[in-house]
Amino acid sequence: MLIRFVARRCLQAVPLLLVVSMLVFLLIHAAPGGPLAIYLANPNVRPADIERLRRALGLDRPLWQQYWTWLWAFTRGDWGYSFSDGRPVVSRIVERLPATIELVSVSLTCALALAMPAGVLAAVRRGRWFDRATAIASMAGVALPAFWFGLLLQMIFASGLGWLPSSGRATPGERDVVEEA
Repeated sequence: MLIRFVARRCLQAVPLLLVVSMLVFLLIHAAPGGPLAIYLANPNVRPADIERLRRALGLDRPLWQQYWTWLWAFTRGDWGYSFSDGRPVVSRIVERLPATIELVSVSLTCALALAMPAGVLAAVRRGRWFDRATAIASMAGVALPAFWFGLLLQMIFASGLGWLPSSGRATPGERDVVEEA
């Protein structure tokens, strides 16, 4: 029963992902300058270079052909090359994966360490001030955009208190985290 439910949900996700990818693809092309906007803003890039790049990337073809070419390459794992250093995008993602997993693990651990006791205490003291404060805090946590809340925490713990570095990461035991800020 559970397997059928999960399979059905996965099958329902496929059309949704296709629609979302199509919308994002169209939005990138609808933006001023399109996918080559970064080159158009550079005064050192000549119009002939832009046109050559447009042909090399297939941006001179109809939009539907561009989308299907991109989708086929994406499903094969060919995610292209970085404009900044020319390396494959997949290798850049893979090299940043350990830091991402570390960040997610620490944030989930902290969230559970705070939320579980607060939820139990709020349930025990239902209707009192702690229950209301916990409900307000949880609603604010859901309503606030994650990027904004992350910047707020960065300002508090890195800039304000100086406890953590404002960027980068340190291996535990190598250097004092406080000294890196």
